[in-house]
Amino acid sequence: MSGELERARKRLDQAKARFQRAQAQERQRERKLDARRKIILGAALLALIKVQPAEKRARLVEALLKRVAAKDLPVVQPVLDEALRSET
Repeated sequence: MSGELERARKRLDQAKARFQRAQAQERQRERKLDARRKIILGAALLALIKVQPAEKRARLVEALLKRVAAKDLPVVQPVLDEALRSET
């Protein structure tokens, strides 16, 4: 009986490992999809800002900057400044 029990334990451990790998792959797929969504939406938002009249463009950029974390400002600020300089 112990041999059968040992084989069952081994199959259970293998199934658990497969399940954990599948979960990790799903989390990775979701992270990639989330990053892709953010990139696409960010590009669309920048394009939208650039076609607005100057006054509205300034208000949009100001509203966005209020929602950006301080640590991210050095990365975001130059891009939004460029969007402000865009001509419609």
